Amino acid sequence: MVDQSAPDGPVLKEANYTLKDKAIFFLSKIPLLKNTNLVKNHLEKLDIENRAALGVFLGALSKIYNVKGASAAAEALKGETVPLNARKIKQLTSVAQDLYGKGAAKPAARQVVVRIWPNTEWKDGGPLQGRVGHASVTVKNKMDGNPKKHINEHISWWPGTSAGAGKKDRLFSQREGFSLADYKTDKQNEIADRTVSRLKKSEEAKARLKTGQAEPGDRNLAKYSPRADQKKDKDGNWGVCAQKVYLPLVGNNKDVNDKKNRFFSLFGLNEKNIIADAKQAKSDAANNRLGYTLASKTENCASMAARMLTSGGSENFVKFNKAWISEDPNKVHDYAKKLQAEVDKLNGQVQNIDQTFSDSLKNENFKMAFTDFKDAVLYPSQKEMNDLKIQLQKAKGDEAKDAINLQIKALLDKQVSGIESYFKGRDVLKEDKSQRSLLAAMDVISRNAPNSTDNFNSLTLKAKEIVTTMDAFLKSADLSKNSSTDAFIFGNAMLDKVRDFMKVEV
Repeated sequence: MVDQSAPDGPVLKEANYTLKDKAIFFLSKIPLLKNTNLVKNHLEKLDIENRAALGVFLGALSKIYNVKGASAAAEALKGETVPLNARKIKQLTSVAQDLYGKGAAKPAARQVVVRIWPNTEWKDGGPLQGRVGHASVTVKNKMDGNPKKHINEHISWWPGTSAGAGKKDRLFSQREGFSLADYKTDKQNEIADRTVSRLKKSEEAKARLKTGQAEPGDRNLAKYSPRADQKKDKDGNWGVCAQKVYLPLVGNNKDVNDKKNRFFSLFGLNEKNIIADAKQAKSDAANNRLGYTLASKTENCASMAARMLTSGGSENFVKFNKAWISEDPNKVHDYAKKLQAEVDKLNGQVQNIDQTFSDSLKNENFKMAFTDFKDAVLYPSQKEMNDLKIQLQKAKGDEAKDAINLQIKALLDKQVSGIESYFKGRDVLKEDKSQRSLLAAMDVISRNAPNSTDNFNSLTLKAKEIVTTMDAFLKSADLSKNSSTDAFIFGNAMLDKVRDFMKVEV
């Protein structure tokens, strides 16, 4: 319903029905009473209110998720004017989000895009009676100022040959497999020829109506309009847009809409590993070691999309439960959204920790404690570290770079050891054993200290432990106390070392 009395103007609220409303709904179900003026007038009034509320809601959706997203939500209603309760609002918002794209990494220069065209569920007939659906994954890297050096690795698994006529052949026969080159081709493959024909005829009819050269039947032809997810590209080809999930790649990143907004994504997927696995899959297919099977756990589009995510380290965040018989796009979509929610939550916690630390440095006592720590532990090896980084930038060839990275890791090991020694010897922590939660937090952080034997996955798991521990600690910590100050500086220093080790890994 629309609340017109809200202080900041009309707002949308969940519909609440009075006892009278409920009584009218009951009477409307009784054949002899449903057409009485009392019932008809009241239902008409509610319908007008629902339409007004829906208009406000769709307008709000269009501002957040653009017109296409709002249109997709409107289409999901299928012409119904239903009360907008909390459940319906959540459902329609999700529809708009899916088409617009979910995930904080949407504007990121380095990202993984999971694209889904939903399949018909097996309970509703499955792919043989409805939509087969599709899933694809794209790794994007636009960090370089030269567009020619941008990375756009796309994996979209398709059959290279037609299946036999029978249902069994279509589902279980192995065919040649290959990957389409890009999302543009995916979109074109996901729209039926009949739909394209009708859309083109509709455009032609509308053009004739505008110029006064209409032919018989043009008004009916012109009524056929594209759905919210149907779009024509710059070359005039129609296609179906995917539902999208955006995931960050670990490492240096930036906002493509704001070049000054550069940041380091601590949590996300491994770019090198996904690209290597995508190239391996394409090579295996080209050499007849990998094919395409529609009902498969390893050789259909959904299983290939899931494979790319897991090769990138997705199971560091959410376990992927393999299907018994066949993977499908809807299942991969659900998994990608759970993954995105977990990764975005962790990166949000990192941002909060960093911001809290930055704010704390405005306090003179905190700043002094941090300066003392830096001078004692980090400063003595800083020049050596800077020199190694300069050498790494100038190094040519993987062998030379690997040798320098080993030196960087060895120096990072020394710094981590120095951090632990510095805080273990602090009298302020020895005197404050009454703060069990603080000491427990420091113990978790210490047990997850990074080292040179860690790889991408182990660093991610250690980072998760440190970040979740610090996030919980900061919710109750009194940073005016010396013990809390030490604990925060200790945790932040370890988090920085995880970042440093991760920079070497990715």
